[in-house]
Amino acid sequence: MTTSINGTTGITYPNSSTQDSIELPAPTDVGAIIFAKAIASGSQAGTIAFGQNRAGTNLWFSDSVGSNGPNVGVGTWKCLGYITNLDRTSAWVRVS
Repeated sequence: MTTSINGTTGITYPNSSTQDSIELPAPTDVGAIIFAKAIASGSQAGTIAFGQNRAGTNLWFSDSVGSNGPNVGVGTWKCLGYITNLDRTSAWVRVS
């Protein structure tokens, strides 16, 4: 379907028969994107810059408000944000 706004056409959406056909990787597959955080212990603080890697054993699934979930446990993950305190949530992509 193509949408026209004020006479300008150009935004194309998939038709309803293909909207739900995307296949996402499992949360632990290479290429998966998750929300997770590296939990600080005690008074430890730190910075994780965009593009830095962390082992899944050092990450915990989280949500946008920072709730603690289970340990990710597997793989190598690349930070897609910038974390100035290890107890903060960011998006991560699994790279291996």
